[in-house]
Amino acid sequence: MIAGQKDCIKAWMLQTHRIDVQNDWLQACLDWIQEEQRESNTVNTPDSVKNLVFEQWLMSDLRELHSCCLPDNLQENIKATISGSFPLQIESIIDVGSSCYSQLQKVKGTENANVGVSADTSIQPGYWEPKPSKMLYLKLTDGTNDIQAMEYKPISSIGIDTVLGTKVLVHGDVICRRGVLLLTSDNTHVYGGEVDTLIEDNPPEQLLQQAL
Repeated sequence: MIAGQKDCIKAWMLQTHRIDVQNDWLQACLDWIQEEQRESNTVNTPDSVKNLVFEQWLMSDLRELHSCCLPDNLQENIKATISGSFPLQIESIIDVGSSCYSQLQKVKGTENANVGVSADTSIQPGYWEPKPSKMLYLKLTDGTNDIQAMEYKPISSIGIDTVLGTKVLVHGDVICRRGVLLLTSDNTHVYGGEVDTLIEDNPPEQLLQQAL
């Protein structure tokens, strides 16, 4: 029975994904899975139940779970190093590697509104202009504590289009300077997921306007 799998699934989530789920949430999740199973007249295997629990965690809002894993008062330290595994949720994300104003124009669809007004469009700029490099600035939460983070070195699995509510695992020895975690591809793993309310309440245009 699903009810008897609670301890096993809790251990599996911790060992496989390094997520220490709360007992109350896990029990409610298992109750929901069992009810769905009963209504659909199907039987889930132990492995499928584990995967369903993980999928439900990905789609959950960590704030509603009141989970907590980050050290207290981390933002108050000028420089600190945290060690361990920290499942976090992306609350907001902007690219500080390029102009927020130009990004806002692109989002609004006005990026090229004035293109073509020159009498001679064949004239090309007489200088080389480097392409902007991606550098993401994120707001993260463990469900209780908020923390800022910077893409210190390129992380290909996270971009400006990454949906809010995405869960990431920050792990290893991670430097935090003046309340900002320095993220790299070596210390950041993307789980996936999303939170509908975060997406609806924080459209890209609004985030960019706030950053200006």
